[in-house]
Amino acid sequence: MSLYEKIKSLKPYRRLKWPGTEDGYFKLYIAHQQVINKAALETEKVFKDVSFGLHNMEAYKLEKLFQILVRVIKTDDDKDIAHVSDMRKLITPEILMWLEDEHEALQDEYAPIIDEMSQSDFDKLVEDLKKKPEETLLDNCSLATLRRVCLFLVSPPPSLTVET
Repeated sequence: MSLYEKIKSLKPYRRLKWPGTEDGYFKLYIAHQQVINKAALETEKVFKDVSFGLHNMEAYKLEKLFQILVRVIKTDDDKDIAHVSDMRKLITPEILMWLEDEHEALQDEYAPIIDEMSQSDFDKLVEDLKKKPEETLLDNCSLATLRRVCLFLVSPPPSLTVET
């Protein structure tokens, strides 16, 4: 399966079982740029009155991770699972690391790096976008891929332009 076919077949989430439960399933979504930006802003708010330095760098990273996870973990019917303050109280360090690992694996699978997409896969993506823009799932592409698509659509290579 080519990278492009893999991207088209993916769902933007992974259904997982909460550790230590029999039927505690949830959905772990990928973090789009909007989620990451919102998490960064909320983290800044938490640390606005704190002098930032090496002494609290780990706490800052941990807060940003909580801010991201609270936005990407949903119930099976796509409802928010918790508020970030509740999540901090409920999640053990082991579960937090497990969630982080699962989320990183999902991000790597779902938003592959642009350098890994062959030119033929990229050409297929662009052709699908031209033919069926509303059906082409660009939300499962990395930011670098989206940039590449935008640049291509704005200024296609000379060999693909039509002279009149």
